[in-house]
Amino acid sequence: MKILAFGDIHGDFFALEEVRSKCSGVDLAICLGDLTYFEHDLEFLLQVLNDFPVPVLILHGNHECFEHIDFFCSELKNVTYGHKSIFKKKGYEFICYGGDGFSSSDEGFTRWINKENISDKCVLLLHGPPYGTLLDLPVEGHHSGNKSTRKFIEKKQPLLVLAGHIHECEGHQDVIGKSLLINPGPFGLVIDLDKLN
Repeated sequence: MKILAFGDIHGDFFALEEVRSKCSGVDLAICLGDLTYFEHDLEFLLQVLNDFPVPVLILHGNHECFEHIDFFCSELKNVTYGHKSIFKKKGYEFICYGGDGFSSSDEGFTRWINKENISDKCVLLLHGPPYGTLLDLPVEGHHSGNKSTRKFIEKKQPLLVLAGHIHECEGHQDVIGKSLLINPGPFGLVIDLDKLN
């Protein structure tokens, strides 16, 4: 199964068109949040995603209100809003948790994920990066990632972790145990999940 992951578009229509150009042969496109700049043109940009030739799974970032993005996505046929849900496709589970990007811990994430029954073929989708990785660029010597999501990764070892939020880390990759971590950036990255097994 091939996915096309991207995030932190911030209303850049040209970046979105570049992402669209990479959809050939892809089973699912995934937006990791911050599609907009403080929700400017939110409805229009979601409609652009709705016109993609493949299904789109989206999280909200820190630039979107989850109620607004949930409302607009409910009226679209090709875009699924995935915060606090597990999206299943072709034998893979996509664990979706959007928003924030600034907290060092998230008890809401921990409470939610501990109630879920997670398979071994899972992909963790986040807006903010896990703590202490190359996706979590130290600012003035201090990591800004999330320790709660890192703890889950260390315990569950998902095949893949995708996160955005920190623009300086676009394109960065890292590993935690057997888990590959990637910040795909705004121009999109095609990933073959079957090659990660």
